[in-house]
Amino acid sequence: MTYLNTLRKAFAVGLLTAIIAVAAVSGIYIQRVHAYHDPEFRTGIFGVVRGQTARLNVVALGGPDTSPVQVQLQFLDSQGRTLARSTETLMPNHAAFLDLNADFVERVGNRLQVRGVVSRLGDGSNSPPDPDRRRVIVTAEVFDNDTGRTTVFIDNPDL
Repeated sequence: MTYLNTLRKAFAVGLLTAIIAVAAVSGIYIQRVHAYHDPEFRTGIFGVVRGQTARLNVVALGGPDTSPVQVQLQFLDSQGRTLARSTETLMPNHAAFLDLNADFVERVGNRLQVRGVVSRLGDGSNSPPDPDRRRVIVTAEVFDNDTGRTTVFIDNPDL
């Protein structure tokens, strides 16, 4: 019985090797499979007060192609309401930002709790965004309106 099992295993390995060899010779190739990459960056919630501005920064780094990439930047309050929104089209190695000046936002009390969201909308085609085509880097910061000094800086991995 062990001889029969060994023979079956050897046959299976030989068959698999033959299939791979035929595929390689006939020009069929195996593509690398990419895991789905969520094309959205979300900060945790953070506070801004009068005299401060929250800013979302985004830069499209160069990639294998030179087509533009579209992103949507937005600030939401603690209830999920949109406070500011902007859609930007970025060429490789170009950047954009969205500001939310706390002096001009209606709120209860002194402190405004916000979070930033940046979504990749794609490259203008009907296909979903491909994370391997171009890296999009997002950062968030809070700075003092009078001095321009950054008091909070949030970095993230690629988008």
